[in-house]
This record gives sequence, C-alpha cells and structure tokens, in this order.
Amino acid sequence: MLADIVRGTAVSDDDPYVVRATDGTLYKVEWYSGDVYWFEGDRVVLTTSYGLGKMISQDYEKAADVDVDEIEDD
Repeated sequence: MLADIVRGTAVSDDDPYVVRATDGTLYKVEWYSGDVYWFEGDRVVLTTSYGLGKMISQDYEKAADVDVDEIEDD
C-alpha cells in the first residue's frame, strides 16, 4: 500500500509539529533532520501520510526529514 501525499497547513510551531490537511485530517510530524524553522500557518506538503518522509514548504524553500502519523481531532 502506498501512502498519499498530504497538502496542508502547520497548526503548531513546535516539534512534533501538527499539520492539518486540506481534507481536515490531522497529522503529527516529528522532525529528524533538515530545516527546523516551521511556523504555525506555513503551507506544507508531506510526501507520505504515514511513516518516514519529507515535509516541504509550498514554495520549495524548506525541507525536512520527518516521521508522519495521523492523529485524532479532539
């Protein structure tokens, strides 16, 4: 099974980051390496919806290696 690419917006600016996808799904995104300056409101692309991947800024200026996991919206 292939994981989906996720487009969304960062809703936190501390690691682990939380990203809200355009469909409303929330993802916990743990940083491993790369750019560390991610802020609430940043528009991002996750290369996976689960597991190891990349978080890339919408303008392709920043990228980080991350671990992605879907979380419940409380």
